[in-house]
Amino acid sequence: MIDSMNPLLFWGTLALQLIGLASVVIARLPCRCPLKSTACRVLFVACLLSLAVATMVAIHAQNGAWAWCGTTFSLMAVGVSVDLRSSMAVTGF
Repeated sequence: MIDSMNPLLFWGTLALQLIGLASVVIARLPCRCPLKSTACRVLFVACLLSLAVATMVAIHAQNGAWAWCGTTFSLMAVGVSVDLRSSMAVTGF
């Protein structure tokens, strides 16, 4: 039996996932302004925690949205921790 998902819940979850993925990109941008970088990090952490809660709620409700929320959560966790800088050359010990 395929469960029907509330359209408001679907669009809300989709918006949260898109904002979460955008926050990864924004958090990874080089920024010299400490206020902006702090705001970007707060947005990222808020989206990450919200997706974690949305995933747990979807699992508890036995809704199929947990897979999409969990995938976005994983992409956010890996995306913010990957090192995109070129490897630094070691000049000596």
